[in-house]
Amino acid sequence: MRNNGRFVGGPGLAGPGQDIVQGANGMLGSSAVQEDRWPYWWAVPRSNTQYVQKVACMPAPVAGVLTQVINPITGAAAEVDVPPGFCFILRAIRQGFSTGIGGAPVWVEGSGDILWTVDVDVPLGAIALSGFSLPDLANMADARGSAVAPWPLEGYTVFEPYQTIRYKVLTTVNIGAGAPNFITCGLFGWLEKQLL
Repeated sequence: MRNNGRFVGGPGLAGPGQDIVQGANGMLGSSAVQEDRWPYWWAVPRSNTQYVQKVACMPAPVAGVLTQVINPITGAAAEVDVPPGFCFILRAIRQGFSTGIGGAPVWVEGSGDILWTVDVDVPLGAIALSGFSLPDLANMADARGSAVAPWPLEGYTVFEPYQTIRYKVLTTVNIGAGAPNFITCGLFGWLEKQLL
């Protein structure tokens, strides 16, 4: 192989051989490792990613009690626990209300009778010392997404190993607790191998 008019290579060839360790160290922090260019790994899944679709539906909770959205029958929660060695990319959400009561609407979007929140590392009943609500995803008073397609999130929404993302809901007395009133929430994205 020629490089600038000189042969490079190993034994028996003119020129020094490659230092693999030095070459690898030279790549750290570079775009070759970080892939900080289009298509961005936090916007487009790469091969071997694991898709995450955590959806839960539950009867409307008791008014005035912040409640994590968990299906009481299956135990499935609108929650993502990021495993070690991975990061989680949140790309879409879904939240909605449905009722089996006929006649006049039970809930009006924007009324504040139902407030949804997506937070990180804030278990119910705990003081949020290191946790936080996601920007623009706290106390949402409108439905977002549907059974057809979730509500897309743009930007860099990446979570580290051991973080827990939860969907919570708070209702007022205008939303009757229990069936036939139901709350549905979903978190959509993928798990990506963490770059070390």
